[in-house]
Amino acid sequence: MKNPLNKRITRNIKNELGKYIAIFLFMVISIGFISGYMVADDSLKRSYKGSFDKYNIENGNFTFLNKLNMSTIKEIEKENKIKVYKLFYKDLKVDNKKDCEIRFYKKRNKVNRECLMKGSFPKKEREIVIDRMFAKLNNYKIGDAIKMSGKEYYITGLVAISDYSALFKNNSDMMFDVNKFGVAITNESTYSKMKSREIYKYAFKYNKEPKGDSKEKKISDNLAKKLYFKGQLEEFTPRYLNKAIKFTGEDFERDGVMIDTLFYILIVIIAFIFAVTADSTVIKEANVIGTLRASGYKKDEIIRHYICSPMLITLISALVGNIIGYTFFVDICANLYYGSYSLPTFVPFFNLTAFVKTTIIPLLLMLVINYTVLKRRLNTSPIDFIRRNLTKNKSKRVIRLNKLNFMTKFKIRVFLQNMPNYFLLFIGIFLANVLLFFGLALVPLLNNFEKETIDNMIAKYQVYLVKPQETKTKGAEKFYQKSLSNIPNSEFKQEDISVMGIDKESKYFKLKPKKGEVIISDSFAEKYDLNKNDTFTLKEKYNKKKYKFVVGRIFKYPANEIVILNESTFCNKFGVKKTDFTGYFSNKKIEDIDEKNVLLTVTKSELTKITRQLKTSLGGMYVAVDVFSIVTFMLIIFLLTKLTIEKNANSISMIKILGYTAKEQKKLYLSTTRLVVFFSIVISLPITYYTFVLIYKPMMRKMMSGWLPLNVPFGVYLQVILLGMGAYFVVEQIVYRNIKRIPLGLALKNVE
Repeated sequence: MKNPLNKRITRNIKNELGKYIAIFLFMVISIGFISGYMVADDSLKRSYKGSFDKYNIENGNFTFLNKLNMSTIKEIEKENKIKVYKLFYKDLKVDNKKDCEIRFYKKRNKVNRECLMKGSFPKKEREIVIDRMFAKLNNYKIGDAIKMSGKEYYITGLVAISDYSALFKNNSDMMFDVNKFGVAITNESTYSKMKSREIYKYAFKYNKEPKGDSKEKKISDNLAKKLYFKGQLEEFTPRYLNKAIKFTGEDFERDGVMIDTLFYILIVIIAFIFAVTADSTVIKEANVIGTLRASGYKKDEIIRHYICSPMLITLISALVGNIIGYTFFVDICANLYYGSYSLPTFVPFFNLTAFVKTTIIPLLLMLVINYTVLKRRLNTSPIDFIRRNLTKNKSKRVIRLNKLNFMTKFKIRVFLQNMPNYFLLFIGIFLANVLLFFGLALVPLLNNFEKETIDNMIAKYQVYLVKPQETKTKGAEKFYQKSLSNIPNSEFKQEDISVMGIDKESKYFKLKPKKGEVIISDSFAEKYDLNKNDTFTLKEKYNKKKYKFVVGRIFKYPANEIVILNESTFCNKFGVKKTDFTGYFSNKKIEDIDEKNVLLTVTKSELTKITRQLKTSLGGMYVAVDVFSIVTFMLIIFLLTKLTIEKNANSISMIKILGYTAKEQKKLYLSTTRLVVFFSIVISLPITYYTFVLIYKPMMRKMMSGWLPLNVPFGVYLQVILLGMGAYFVVEQIVYRNIKRIPLGLALKNVE
């Protein structure tokens, strides 16, 4: 014989349709997005890792000032058990786009091969293929012409270049800038006619691949020392430190952790909502449960019955969410990566881990939490259920509210009776606020960083030279520079720190460094938690030599992490001759230096590239976070406000019998919730900010070179309050309709 209780499952869902639809939509969107992101992340990660073998990506590269002869190359290969490949390139500026540059390589068939996404490789004179991302952001299409150095070059195809998945122009850059820097491939004939300084870069592959970064570091450090004696070594970059190759893979790993965290926060919210829903259902159906218990139904049978509805909704939500995740969200999430990185094509793979996390774990979580809540409630005797006497400790002490008017007393009583629900509402609002804060704070942080960077520029032009050369440009001031590295650990990734030697009477620095004094930028101080008189250690990039510094002063310079010494201190500390200066500061463009001798010119555009790129690559993601946070906020408020109304259904029915109008009913119940929501938003903001700080600092330390100062403007807090209250007022109108549907006879049916 079939269990007659089974017939009530569909009836229960139908009676609570609004609540279950809200939960269903929330879970479908959450699980769909998380599942889609995990599948996209895993599939792109597989494609990225597979590209190392598929396109034969280098183990590292090195650059010499002068071209190496074949005998030296053979000698390097034999001594170090590596294979060396020529990867010479030329940088050309785009004529009609300010500060926009394209790096040209000849077609590569042996190492760092390209993935052709669309079109064909160049065959004729002045034909090129360019990076897909650069083309997209600069509105270039196949067949278009790009004018460089007075000549037009025609695009025949779009590619993803395996050793430039993240388009870093220089490995020392804080951030890549796809808007201003691209990579292109052309044929040998076109390349040879390009009038630009050729950079003698060589890629290498180990004959036997080292296992693990620590082994690779040991081998590459030894290789760097040997290369140092083969000529004027300008740069050596092993693959594990190459941002253009490794940054993308590291980002996949970081995003995976972030998505997992977000997912479990959402599941915990849903689980507690189900727990409160289950508790509310027990209270609502106390008479029915008491009758069933008195009729001989066992506790476990009743628990199974009341668990069925939430478990069924969770199962359907998880399945529908996964279907949408694999068919719809996976492309959206993949496009977030394709909007930032130059990645080869990928095929979505079934992800067992994603299925377990988005289907099995939610079901188990719902089962455990609902079983625990119902088991605790069903310890009450059948007679107490029938009498609706479910609270073991009835209020023995009632707060007296004698001197207050009736409406105020009523609202206070509503608040006190619903404190558990309101506490959960506060937690839900806090979690939604954290998500919303992330979305809203990023753009103001970037805008503030950009403004402060421009306001605190050292000079309009900061020119780095290949070798010292005098200039007659009025106001030009020499400086010395050396790139050192921090000592990486579990908290900080390895990055370049610029140490500069400047004139003690510098016109470009307000501070006048004394002999032996160490002055650091505030971005360096904030990132590494350094204060005056603190000691820090930096090391040479390619050997183990270390230098200790004691902080003398801190100055405002958000653009980069730099250490300032006066020129005599710099020369003494690093054994540099005064004639071996690095470059010039100047507020006028320096035009009397050979272009081939200019290694790098830092301008306003160069300093603000991090903000441009982050706005480009993360803009869509943070809009999605904003929208998702608002939807989360609305659903949490709707569900918990609805539970509050259900809990007070008898009282609302009674005041209807007593003649209270619909507006008065709304005023008595929803105005209390409105105040709770408002104060929850306001009170949770400081907690939200400190939670944001706790997440932000470790995330930024591991995520990027350089530092993005945490300076959240007041407008962000105001936006959180206004968006939160706006979302509540929308929900309030929906809940108000539920109040109007409560029948007058309910109070008479449930007389205790």
